[in-house]
Amino acid sequence: MPKTAPLIDLTEFRRSVAGSKASDVIAAVSAVEIETALQQVGTGLLRTYRAAKSAERESLKPVLISVQQRLQRRGWEGDDILAAEMLAEIRGEELHGRSLVVDLDELSSTMADHSDYPGGGYLNTKTGEVVPAALTDRYVVGDDDVVDVESDDWVHLVDDSRDGWQDMADFAVSVKDPRIREMLEDAVSGKGAFSRFRRAIDQADLVDEWHCFADDRSWGRARQQLADLGLRPA
Repeated sequence: MPKTAPLIDLTEFRRSVAGSKASDVIAAVSAVEIETALQQVGTGLLRTYRAAKSAERESLKPVLISVQQRLQRRGWEGDDILAAEMLAEIRGEELHGRSLVVDLDELSSTMADHSDYPGGGYLNTKTGEVVPAALTDRYVVGDDDVVDVESDDWVHLVDDSRDGWQDMADFAVSVKDPRIREMLEDAVSGKGAFSRFRRAIDQADLVDEWHCFADDRSWGRARQQLADLGLRPA
């Protein structure tokens, strides 16, 4: 039986991207499994490619093309948008949408937060600032700390509450071990699915795999909502 490649270490990958050294970034995505991290990997690769000199860009191109093609095949929400942006960047073509400096990780996690009404958060389409919905309610944080989101620059972004359940269900189906797959499929059925699923993931020692999968789904949804506003993350 062929050995399974280890899951990408996203902490190491992000550290490599921050260092802006193409060889380190390429090493971070080599001989590892990235299928459930393509949004996160593609975003980091684009950042590195844009900051690289011509020689480094040539070494990065095959990696970008590979990830771009895998995004097209995978077809999760937002994958087509990132794939098109990567291809345009490689070809030196004009990119669609206005560039906005926004933290996709922060935006996606804020969009997924349903702990307070109306859920999600607010994005400033001029500055890229992201604010949880709770911070816009003076009855929650008080007059001194409330964030005013009344101007047209602010938009409310939130995940559909069903997205989180669908992520769990799809992850369960993707697990190769039939015993663990059945356990996870049982966990997402009925009331209390979220807490049961978290316990089952911990029991199956799949916490890292689940977070990678769920984060990539969330990044794709955030990218899609930005594109719907005519925006793209810088």
